[in-house]
Amino acid sequence: MPINVAILVSGNGSNIQAIIDANKNDVLNINISCVIANIENCFALKRADIANIPNYFIDHKLYQNRDMFDNENELDEIFSGLK
Repeated sequence: MPINVAILVSGNGSNIQAIIDANKNDVLNINISCVIANIENCFALKRADIANIPNYFIDHKLYQNRDMFDNENELDEIFSGLK
């Protein structure tokens, strides 16, 4: 049974593309549930879009500091919508 994973990205997406390709070629046994980026319109989100993987942008700059960002419920909301 595949393991559900969420992938965090912030750039070009060469690593996520390698994961997508490996999964497609049965090298990995995972279900990529979603891709989450902290940089809007990064190419990694486009790669997820092309692969029909749900993807999200969370703007970390809206928070005063890292602790506030880490304690926010946005990830909970994303994950609860994937059930």
